[in-house]
Amino acid sequence: MSRTPARDLVTPQRVADGLTRALEVQWVGGRLYWLEVRPREGGRCVVVTLAEDGVAKTLTPPDFNVRSVVHGLGGAAWRAFEGGVVFNDLSTGAVMLQARGEPPRPLATPPGPCADFVWDHHRARVLAICEIRDEEGRVGDELVAITRQSVVRLGLRADFLAYPAISPDGAGLAVTAWSEGSMPWERSRLLTARFDKTGRLGALEVPLDDPDTSVSEPHWSADGALHALAETDEWRNVRRLSPPDPVRFAVEGECGRPLWELGQTNYVVTDAGEVIARCGRHGRDLIGASWDRAPCLARLSLKTRAVDVVHEPETPLLERARLRPPMRIAFCARDGGEVDGLLFDALDLDAPAGLIIELHGGPTAEAQGILDPDTLFWTAQGFAVLHLNYRGSCGAGRSHRRALDGGWGERDVADVVDAVAAMALRGFATERTIVRGSSAGGFTVLGAMASPDGPRIGIDRFGPSDLLQLARQTHRFEARYIDSLVAPLPHGAALYRARSPLTKANALRGDLLILQGSRDEVVPRAQSIAIAEAATNARVTLLEF
Repeated sequence: MSRTPARDLVTPQRVADGLTRALEVQWVGGRLYWLEVRPREGGRCVVVTLAEDGVAKTLTPPDFNVRSVVHGLGGAAWRAFEGGVVFNDLSTGAVMLQARGEPPRPLATPPGPCADFVWDHHRARVLAICEIRDEEGRVGDELVAITRQSVVRLGLRADFLAYPAISPDGAGLAVTAWSEGSMPWERSRLLTARFDKTGRLGALEVPLDDPDTSVSEPHWSADGALHALAETDEWRNVRRLSPPDPVRFAVEGECGRPLWELGQTNYVVTDAGEVIARCGRHGRDLIGASWDRAPCLARLSLKTRAVDVVHEPETPLLERARLRPPMRIAFCARDGGEVDGLLFDALDLDAPAGLIIELHGGPTAEAQGILDPDTLFWTAQGFAVLHLNYRGSCGAGRSHRRALDGGWGERDVADVVDAVAAMALRGFATERTIVRGSSAGGFTVLGAMASPDGPRIGIDRFGPSDLLQLARQTHRFEARYIDSLVAPLPHGAALYRARSPLTKANALRGDLLILQGSRDEVVPRAQSIAIAEAATNARVTLLEF
């Protein structure tokens, strides 16, 4: 009996409908909560809990959208506690408190956008990171306390803050801070302080003070010991910072990813003092991911180590028996360095219709060996898909990530061109190879297509084309990011021009599809319009959405 071809099952509509995602999982008072992103509702985000009967129950009423705009990229727009949920409503900017079994009610109006909430049950208030403009007009982050009646600024301000965490006895607080000009995965500090009798914070301390170290995600264990993620050498690992016995839980892998969005949870500390961390290397999570199963919610038994799936947001697009595991591909770049990626074979075909080289954003993201509806769609249409970890990617240690410093627009582009050549030796014809990428990945797509021996089919999703304009116009979180990727301004202006795809627009050849969001504040639409108009030697289609 013949079976239905994968391409007839994994259709564009089914992929779009099947992108419901469960994020920011929280376990509070013996109950599971998570944030669900729903494409069928225009991308609305809602808080969901697993009821006692095992059925998922949506807590967020239809008129609310649980999202934040803090740092421009959002995240951590809610927090569950034993009495209910606190969240930020995107449409109004209001901070809402939804007591268990009741509708949401607004708290006092904060002086700016809020996120990264913590319920302070010792003082019956909500702590939050709030973006506040100072008297000189400069926006920074402050820690505030919010009740129904008032908003109190607690006296802690920095360019950026994340991960506020209250100690079990309620006496202390830890938070991650970093300065404009640094990215949190490169240089950030852990600050600690004690609350005074009025609930405000006293003098700040820095438990691990190293200017070239990233310290983030503080967590207090039940015995009051402070833990954090720290990258003091090649790998980002969990450390117990509290004296008298500081400990590093050493693993040769990345326990944590770059903090592009607030709300990441990369490890937990059990009541017994055990550390359970999400740890990966070369795009493969040591725990917490699967290539043959859509993202789901699972429960890990600390006694037996057994894993039970408790909720799957969507019906699988394709039965697991028809999926193929990704294969790690590694090749030598032109300067002798190693570049790797994960290759997903085409489904149902002995010979693939072509190759898609997928370039992640960041550029500090990474290729991941997980079941992704987008990749599944293309493999079902007969394409092989290579997710490339070009230099600058995370997941392979600090040296690999920093290998792009000063070389963005050159080394990443060279890695893509070399990947096209390496895959041609494996039988993938260059003329049937497509490169596609988003944001920083789109920038690299444009650079690769402008190379003499680069690919001739590309899909650029909102990639920047003019680095000088990007540096002037992008949001504050990334305002100085290009300093490390290319060079600081103003003396690096010539490099910015030379690396910009707009400068090399006449060299672009072949077929280029550009996709651009009309309200994108990170990469403004003018960037895509400019390259579409300037690339007169290529066949360009620009679609705005």
